[in-house]
Amino acid sequence: MSNTATPWNKPGKFCISANNYHPDVIATMPNLPKFVEVRDVTFREGDDCIGLRISVPDKIKMLEYGYEMGIRGLDIGSPSMHPHHYALAKAVKATGLPVFTTARFFTRNIDDNKRQVDVNLEVGVSMIKLVIMQLDEEVTHKQMDALPDLIDYIHKAGLPVQVTLSDATRAPIELFDYVYKGAIAAGCDHIGIPDTFSTSGPSAMKWLFSRAHEWVKEKPGMHLKAHMHNNYGLAVANTLACIEGGADSCDGAVNGYGDEAGNASLEEIVVALESLYGIDTGYKTEMLYGYCKMAEKFGGVPVQPHKAICGDNAFRRPKEIWAGVDMATESWMEHPGIDPRFVGATDCVCFGPEASLDDEVLEFKFKQHNIPYTSDDIVKVRRAVEERLKEEQVFKFPTWYITEAQFDDMLKKMYHV
Repeated sequence: MSNTATPWNKPGKFCISANNYHPDVIATMPNLPKFVEVRDVTFREGDDCIGLRISVPDKIKMLEYGYEMGIRGLDIGSPSMHPHHYALAKAVKATGLPVFTTARFFTRNIDDNKRQVDVNLEVGVSMIKLVIMQLDEEVTHKQMDALPDLIDYIHKAGLPVQVTLSDATRAPIELFDYVYKGAIAAGCDHIGIPDTFSTSGPSAMKWLFSRAHEWVKEKPGMHLKAHMHNNYGLAVANTLACIEGGADSCDGAVNGYGDEAGNASLEEIVVALESLYGIDTGYKTEMLYGYCKMAEKFGGVPVQPHKAICGDNAFRRPKEIWAGVDMATESWMEHPGIDPRFVGATDCVCFGPEASLDDEVLEFKFKQHNIPYTSDDIVKVRRAVEERLKEEQVFKFPTWYITEAQFDDMLKKMYHV
């Protein structure tokens, strides 16, 4: 096979299916952008991940690394609602990094909206996201009626506005259209569509974003943003579907951290866009693995071993021999599909899976090291590996949460209930 670089085969980076770039496939994505901003929402969604607690100083360390990696957009959370987000926003501003920070608040309490804006202005955010709450028809209409004046108030303060409909994917399509068309008419600068409770699949998300793209494309400079949750394990797939539909900005959380089953994984989105779609994200992909491990260290929530990109097993493979060929390295095309160097990781071959302890594998290693052996030696080494695998491995992480039942029990004991 030729080592000549193509969009689907870049030695040292990836070697994927050329079908990703087939003209018939590309033709199904007429709204596909050339560049996608992948905004980091780790410092908001990660705060909602049970067990994950990253201090403000550690968040700043991550941000400094992340900015060098290519992060330019940051979800700062809700400074007007939560003290820890207020502290983070102040700390981010103090770094002097020219990162674009977005703060949000819910617009259901109409009389309090301008105070919410003022608090966000106080901490120096770059944009305010207004979240329209889909509570009942009357409340939704009141929020929309108040929207033009609220957007004007924010614009006069010099900031752009994003409008998002909470739980947008479960809204009746008539309500979806009413809110987003109304937000555009009211003068918002960007619109965001979230799958707040992870209730849609990729086909539905692509359709929704294709629909919204028709409105956005008429507004130069307006961005269409995707925010996906992962209850079905489809957050990354849904994000990519949104981009196929026309989204040019999306949210990702490192290691997929977030409430319940988490959010779309930032590192998976970036790698998929850069390789499978040829879309520029502005990221130094070779720094992704380090960012993932930094979050795992600071947050104390381990990543599953088989997780893509940053799991311990992501670039490990069993040592296997078949018909005298080392199957860990043999392939008719470049192996693997993602080169670990592309994301800043390393690969290795492991012993432990069943086939990795076959006679042929162990004989291969004896010969490789020029060690004389007998059939007894094969058995001896296999048993030694099996015994080694029985050794207890203990991983300790702090427990940053207690369950409601534990809380209730603690409270009753404290007050002798």
